[in-house]
Amino acid sequence: MIQLTIESIVNACNGIIIRKGANNYIKGISTDTRRIQPEMLFIPLVGENYDGHDFVIDASKKGIYATLVEKNKKLTFLNELENIYVIEVENTLKALKDISKKYKERFQIPFIAVTGSNGKTSTKDMISAVLSSRYKTLKSEGNFNNQIGLPLTLFNLDKSHEFAVLEMGMSSFGEIEGLVDIVNPNIAVVTNIGMAHIENLGSKENIMKAKMEISKNLSEEDILLFNGDDEYLKSIQHKEHMEHMEHMGTVLLCCSELDCNNTEEPSPCVQQNDTEEPSPCVPRYKAISFGMDKTNDFYPEKIYDLGDKGVAFDILINRETEKFYIKQPGLHNVYNALVAIWVGLFYEITPKEINKSLHSYIPTKMRMEIIENNNCKIINDCYNASPNSMKAALSVLANSVGKRKIAILANMLEMGRFSEKGHRFVGKCVAENKIDILITVGEEAKWIADEAKNAGLDKRNIFKVGKIQETNLLLLEIIKQGDTILVKGSRGMQMENIVQLLLERC
Repeated sequence: MIQLTIESIVNACNGIIIRKGANNYIKGISTDTRRIQPEMLFIPLVGENYDGHDFVIDASKKGIYATLVEKNKKLTFLNELENIYVIEVENTLKALKDISKKYKERFQIPFIAVTGSNGKTSTKDMISAVLSSRYKTLKSEGNFNNQIGLPLTLFNLDKSHEFAVLEMGMSSFGEIEGLVDIVNPNIAVVTNIGMAHIENLGSKENIMKAKMEISKNLSEEDILLFNGDDEYLKSIQHKEHMEHMEHMGTVLLCCSELDCNNTEEPSPCVQQNDTEEPSPCVPRYKAISFGMDKTNDFYPEKIYDLGDKGVAFDILINRETEKFYIKQPGLHNVYNALVAIWVGLFYEITPKEINKSLHSYIPTKMRMEIIENNNCKIINDCYNASPNSMKAALSVLANSVGKRKIAILANMLEMGRFSEKGHRFVGKCVAENKIDILITVGEEAKWIADEAKNAGLDKRNIFKVGKIQETNLLLLEIIKQGDTILVKGSRGMQMENIVQLLLERC
């Protein structure tokens, strides 16, 4: 982080200094006293079950130079804060956002934002891996993709950075819009529209509206990359005129505007009438589709599914066939890689460099992580789960090498009234992929088991447990040498504990 003056912080968050300190600058910002360092600014956030103001004294003992406090809070600790600036604000969370927005404005570099129901973390990581082959790139780490995590990520920017790749998550309307107002990305990516957070938003149509908030601030120089194979996103139609964007010797087809009303197939490229007034409902940014279907602007010519060894695919670039390979299994990972390849080409990275970066890319733990143990193979995909990601993971399991294919699947949370439908969809996928043994964990996951049985899976190969602890003896009885085992469930189910059990027993 670049050093900031106390004055610049006060101006950014419209604060008031109520107690002066000894040092008029800070070298970092934190909301967590467990990670805070000397010379930092502490921002005490307030939530339903916590109040960061309770930890201001702890922060002061670790050598902070300044702290924010909320107006109207009882500040009984003020006299204990020696040589520390105390800045009063209306709301500390808003102040965090305001300071990060002002800090971001110091950097005239491309900002790339990624959202979507599934694949946004892998896509963000692949983009970063490709860009990092030539440029100093900042990326969101872990789950720092919300109204707290994203601002904190921006504070990691320094003068050496040439790019920033940021993940944007949401659970309701307005959340991505708030993040976009901070970042104002130059390229926005929407990976797909699924059922994650449908409990809060009520329908896939609403999920799409919430995800598309990412395009709110895009200008005519900016780009929206979207999954043209997605049944909801493909409704983003090409306007009647098209333009060729010639860049780095590669010709990429993109539409310069989106027509909110036109639902017809895109017409061939025609000359734009410069005197024609643009429709007020037409965004000005360029929209570029990616996907498997050859009607998309960017797509693979051929795909070679190598099972659990990964995927290879060909893309026609500059009238030459370029070959790419990713170690991550599953066709769903090709979508993620397509975005990274497009971004790399756009920023003048060669196909050879891009392929090298993708080949060496290592995914975040618990995301399609292949673990070769002594006697069995584990597909650890337990970071989170939705119907679509379950379907993709089961396809990977089905195409993997192994004597028996075993799926250990847990509840998919936050699905509300759509829960039974979503879980039964997964159960049907289990049967269709001819999985040998199914173990479900949790009450809602029982619908997976029920539907798998209805769809033809032998009931003798279906096991239902209520809690992870109940799988201990079951795994000892079922798992055999040579098995390939998929472990997946929502984050709240903590299915990594089952992975650990398997590692101890296989």
